[in-house]
Amino acid sequence: MNGHAIVTAGAVFLGLCAFAPNSWAQFKVCNHSYQMASVAIGYHDDQYGWTSEGWWAVGPYDCQILIHADLSSRYYYLYAEGDVGGLWNADKDQAGGYFCVRKGKFTSHNSDFKTGNVVDCESGGELTKHFVSIDTKDAQDFLYTLTQ
Repeated sequence: MNGHAIVTAGAVFLGLCAFAPNSWAQFKVCNHSYQMASVAIGYHDDQYGWTSEGWWAVGPYDCQILIHADLSSRYYYLYAEGDVGGLWNADKDQAGGYFCVRKGKFTSHNSDFKTGNVVDCESGGELTKHFVSIDTKDAQDFLYTLTQ
């Protein structure tokens, strides 16, 4: 093969890759607000039960992938705090969605803070936050947008 043929074959391969569908699913959060957001996600883990993870820094008008895999549940939960006072959490009348959070990167399992049916994050030095419920309708790919 001469140099021109190799370059042409490479260009064709790269062009095909650019149009190939993603081979992985994901849960992505886009921030359409004017402030930096710190984002945490809650979900049901088959091994540990209800689990929360954080924090992802999502800049204004930027996006971050929180889960790089097929979504295994219909419902996920999200909580975010903005650097100038923005708050994305559950409405007061939403049942459920309570998860533990702490400063810095974390993975927290509600079962570690549970007494009976009550989750008491504060007993373990963490904070209880009311995450907003998100219905993915069993999609494998999901995008959630933080707005003003």
